[in-house]
Amino acid sequence: MKAGVPFEQLVKDKILNVLAMDDTGTCMNATGISLPNAIKDRFAKGHIGGKEVNHEFIPEAIQAAGAMYSTANDLLKYLSANMGLIHTEINDPMEKTHLIRHLFAESSNHTTLSDTYIGLGGVITTDFGKEVIWHTGAVDGYSSIIAFNPEKQIGIVILCSCDTKDVPASEMINFAVPFLLHYHTNNYKV
Repeated sequence: MKAGVPFEQLVKDKILNVLAMDDTGTCMNATGISLPNAIKDRFAKGHIGGKEVNHEFIPEAIQAAGAMYSTANDLLKYLSANMGLIHTEINDPMEKTHLIRHLFAESSNHTTLSDTYIGLGGVITTDFGKEVIWHTGAVDGYSSIIAFNPEKQIGIVILCSCDTKDVPASEMINFAVPFLLHYHTNNYKV
């Protein structure tokens, strides 16, 4: 608690309120699961092996790593801010999270010269000077990815009420990252 406020309040004050992410928050407290009434009716049931599962309690010490909920619309606001499409007081700090910090994995072969790096809060995959910044998330019964190409200003949000055993994070990554690296606007009609 270096900031003097609980993590949930810090995230709300510094990110969620700034981006008007009204349908995002932490769904747990010190003793149990606590979803706001406005979200309960819209909260997707998690699935493992095709069967519905109840949302499991995560101990308070690690809730920052898996006790948040959001909607596709709210994550699109977050994505837009990361791409610089909306301008707020947190644009500069967000841009700093896109900087490469460490090499994560090299994957050179005959058709690509891609490398994957660790950023501050995300992963950066590069390929011949192009880059995609992405982050996955998962907790029992739920998985997600948010990814964007800062140069082309396009991004993807995928939310799945499925477990990573059913749809591995690698499948979402292997769809989103190459698509965003090699997307050409003349190939797709909207």
